[in-house]
Amino acid sequence: MPTGEVQSADPEIRLWPALPDGSVKGLFARGSLQVSMEWNDKTLKKLSIFARGSGPVTLYCGNEKMGVAIKKGQSMEWSR
Repeated sequence: MPTGEVQSADPEIRLWPALPDGSVKGLFARGSLQVSMEWNDKTLKKLSIFARGSGPVTLYCGNEKMGVAIKKGQSMEWSR
């Protein structure tokens, strides 16, 4: 049973927590990004992105939208 999903199409990434509680680590998305996330009660609580390449990306999770510019070798963390 899947625990979460990442859909990506340059330059967008959509995060979909699939179960009430869970986490995924090391998912690869377009733009050479590695994504890990944790959620509770179907709400994103923590997000980590590591860039293997550079460029802007737009993240979507539910009704939330966040624009991010990340450089190769950098990581970004977000938590609620």
